[in-house]
Amino acid sequence: MKKIRDGVYTNDYAIFFMTEEILKDLDEGVLQQAKNASQIPNVEFLGYTPDAHIGKGTSIGTIIVWDMSKAWISPTIVGVDIGCGMRLILTDKFADDIDKALLKIIMDEVEDLIPTGVGKKNKKIALSKTKYEEYLQNTEIDKDISDKMVLIHEFDLDTIPDEAYEIGKEQFATLGGGNHFIEFQKLHVIDKIIAEKWGLFDGQFVVMIHSGSRRFGAVIGDYYQKKFKDVMKSKGITTPDPQLTFLPIDNKVAKDYIKAMQSAAIYAKINRHYMSNFIISVLEKHSIDAWVLYDVAHNIAYMERFANREKLVIRKGATRALPPNHYLIPNPKFADTGHPVILPGSMGSSSYLMRGIEDNIISYHTVNHGAGRVLSRTKAKKTISIEEFSKALKQGQDGEILINTKNLKDFLDESPQSYKDIEVVINSVITSRLALPVAKMEPLGVIKGKD
Repeated sequence: MKKIRDGVYTNDYAIFFMTEEILKDLDEGVLQQAKNASQIPNVEFLGYTPDAHIGKGTSIGTIIVWDMSKAWISPTIVGVDIGCGMRLILTDKFADDIDKALLKIIMDEVEDLIPTGVGKKNKKIALSKTKYEEYLQNTEIDKDISDKMVLIHEFDLDTIPDEAYEIGKEQFATLGGGNHFIEFQKLHVIDKIIAEKWGLFDGQFVVMIHSGSRRFGAVIGDYYQKKFKDVMKSKGITTPDPQLTFLPIDNKVAKDYIKAMQSAAIYAKINRHYMSNFIISVLEKHSIDAWVLYDVAHNIAYMERFANREKLVIRKGATRALPPNHYLIPNPKFADTGHPVILPGSMGSSSYLMRGIEDNIISYHTVNHGAGRVLSRTKAKKTISIEEFSKALKQGQDGEILINTKNLKDFLDESPQSYKDIEVVINSVITSRLALPVAKMEPLGVIKGKD
């Protein structure tokens, strides 16, 4: 590969935002999926973040861009967990003031309010048909601390499959399974100037949420994946991978998908909104004041302006990292700093709070959304022992990380050994000039749901 600058390399069809340490171990499958994605018509830019790894039809960590005048859209690249994202809650307390007994109580009370695991519903949320449908088109909720989650600002609820519509009414304020979590953390300040502007302090007790659009988004993703395949076949549009689908945005099915995708992305944000409200209510019950710093999504397509041209940008397992004074920053509080970027590690490892910088224009203001897997879920379950996982969580030691299960076997595929070393990944982010660190968060306790 040809080196563009430190941490940025290119081949014939894509740019890779990675240090040599990560690049040398990059799975050949990612390179093949990059080559496949480059064959979609009219692609203007194709890039991969340092957490890139093989996905279904396309790699997690994909950035792909078209000019809006000749753009295509791909439900494969957006992914099925549409609008999945991160939310960070700050508090007025020091983590050292929350002893293990109180943290366990808080975790239990949060889990009583927020069901975890695949397929779970939350009967505490009862919405009228009118309110539910209003939510699915609501671009204003949490507008000062999040993206609007839209591409074209047009909605049509008839584009949502019936199965998605029905299950969606019952899954607000549910965490899900897989890599989704609620984590209680201790924050360590790195950039004191930015930290002060954002209301951070050293040793702060914070809570991080990672969740998405649940079954609602998954059904929409699967439904349109099949519809795209049918249209591609009827129009003679070929694909290098049967799992990789795409259509021009002026196609009727593509237009319908965009409208449904937007509702799913908004659904994901409202899901995190409800969960953060429940978490804050528990914290306040224990005399802990709390508020949301920011919410940022991955797995979504946006229209954004670059060099006075409108572009369609899909970020698959990648997130916006808007620099200072960017026109899309929703809150003046972040105007001169760039908006907060929330990068989770894995169970047992640290997470990072970062900020976008001007130098990341080369990545279309994009950074990775986490550490990135090195082992598939199946392989992780076969190769990682419960003893190794327990050691990573410091069980029975000082600094033990609390977890909402007695059976670690349920989460072997989420152990730190399944993921890249977050410190190596963050070093790559900094070297590539995609974002700069503001704070580092160490895990204290984590709530997860079974698959």
